[in-house]
Amino acid sequence: MPAQQTVKPIPSNAGPNDMDKDKSGRIVETALEARQGELGPSVLMLLGVSMGLAILIMAVTGMMFFSA
Repeated sequence: MPAQQTVKPIPSNAGPNDMDKDKSGRIVETALEARQGELGPSVLMLLGVSMGLAILIMAVTGMMFFSA
């Protein structure tokens, strides 16, 4: 009979001190945890400013080349 694995729930506010560590002290993460990114306000601000500048540059370029 195979032994059952226990699944440890991931807390929503887990920080670096809450992570599992190996014998040398390095943080051990699953593949899913390693791929997760954080979409905070700074990332959303960067996306908004970049999109705004791209639209503004395209509008100015369009007015310069296509206006009569």
